[in-house]
Amino acid sequence: GPQGIVHGTTITVLNAGSTYTMSLSTKYSNQFVSVWIDFNNDTIFDNLTERVLFDMNLPATGIIFSDDITIPVNANLGTHRMRVRCHWASSCIDPCIYYSYGETHDYTVIIANPLPLVVSLGSDISICEGSNHYLYTNVAGGVPPYSYLWSTGETSQYITVSPLIATTYALTITDSNNNIAIDEISVSINPLPLVDLGQDITILPGNSVTLDAGTGFLYYNWSTGETSQNITVSAAGNYEVTVTDNNYCMNSDNIVITVLPSVGPGWNYSIT
Repeated sequence: GPQGIVHGTTITVLNAGSTYTMSLSTKYSNQFVSVWIDFNNDTIFDNLTERVLFDMNLPATGIIFSDDITIPVNANLGTHRMRVRCHWASSCIDPCIYYSYGETHDYTVIIANPLPLVVSLGSDISICEGSNHYLYTNVAGGVPPYSYLWSTGETSQYITVSPLIATTYALTITDSNNNIAIDEISVSINPLPLVDLGQDITILPGNSVTLDAGTGFLYYNWSTGETSQNITVSAAGNYEVTVTDNNYCMNSDNIVITVLPSVGPGWNYSIT
């Protein structure tokens, strides 16, 4: 239908320098949507400096479409009017001109200083000797995009570490306004559990031997599928056990069992 103007009562707080996602749907297909914010409050929506969304297309009805709106870092703080306009089948380039088919909504927004820049690497951790760990970064506030500098020299958002000894890692975050936040995380090392099945063993046919993985472990996992501390075997083969301690660190050992082919050169015998 013809253009109408709706003065919205919803007030939204937007941080200077931040990017937000606007989601819209339409009941009339092939709409083009633009958004202006009167940053200087002169009651004029300037197409060059105050247009924050440029002809977002809503091609179909009943579907939510999204696009990003970025508030300039130097935007004037305080209360401003935001205009959202749509135009059917053609560019919505003008904030005020009459459109035969379109719609206009005005809202109130408050531009505020961004929240303080904060970075958190979480609590200190312990890892198993020889393992890798993924250091995850939580960043909030400030003005994105952010730059990252780890004490290792890496500049990615996340890093993988595998220290040989207890190590403290520091991360420095810098936002687009050159605000800086720093956090550290200490990574300590848990030694691997000690497991020893002893020397390889040779047994006579029909005999058996008990293999002992040692006490004090949380889990036992033998190559035979058994999960007890001890197993009894009589067949030749390579037997391996993996143990897990209370720190959930794992280590393995193996032993080779050899069975002699006979007790003598062609003798007949029986086991008594």
